[in-house]
Amino acid sequence: SVTVTVTAPTLKVQYADGDGQPGNNQAKPNLRLVNEGTTAVPLSELTVRYWFTAENFADINTWIDYAQVGNGNVRMKYVRTEGPRNGADGYIEY
Repeated sequence: SVTVTVTAPTLKVQYADGDGQPGNNQAKPNLRLVNEGTTAVPLSELTVRYWFTAENFADINTWIDYAQVGNGNVRMKYVRTEGPRNGADGYIEY
């Protein structure tokens, strides 16, 4: 299941599973930010977190396959939490 929390009332996040193979070691979240308001929101002020549990944790490699704003304009990092939160032990922050 996917839970989406948005703290800006005119923004929403659309999610789709880009992998479709739950047994492998890859997560391919397709994320889309939609502004339903009339005021522009600078992308540099937004953060999106993709929470998950890393099974057989070794290292987490992150990359952007495609970003409409350009791959080089999206920064990301993996953050492992000290304890599970909502069934996840870490997140990738975009």
